[in-house]
Amino acid sequence: AERYDALALAASWLHHAKRNHVDFIAGASRRGEEGPVRKKYLHVLRPLLSVRWLRERGRLELPAEGGECPEDDATEVDPAAERWPPQQLQQLLSSLGAAEGDAVYAEMRAALGALLLPSRRGELQQSAPRVPSLDAFIEREL
Repeated sequence: AERYDALALAASWLHHAKRNHVDFIAGASRRGEEGPVRKKYLHVLRPLLSVRWLRERGRLELPAEGGECPEDDATEVDPAAERWPPQQLQQLLSSLGAAEGDAVYAEMRAALGALLLPSRRGELQQSAPRVPSLDAFIEREL
């Protein structure tokens, strides 16, 4: 069976998301730009949603507050199960649960779904004002 260290993978994804957020989304206003290039949101959200994907499948056991990591943090993956989150962001979003009662998550899903509509693909390369629902989710997850 394939094994990987889910905690190390999640930490790497979170670092990637945080770095992109600082450099491209939060940094846009410091550089005097109107707002971030829309596509940069995707570079922050993909790793955050991938961590959520691991959590939903029980592959990411985070220690309790102040607790220690489990002794053997390598996760054994069932060969018949999905091994990795989907690469396509729309498929990744579709593979995640609805998170009933989580308004921030629901608003992020709606905003991201609208951003990924084929009719809006050309807008991904354009700078625009920040998207509050995406920002709220990113801030919470980071």
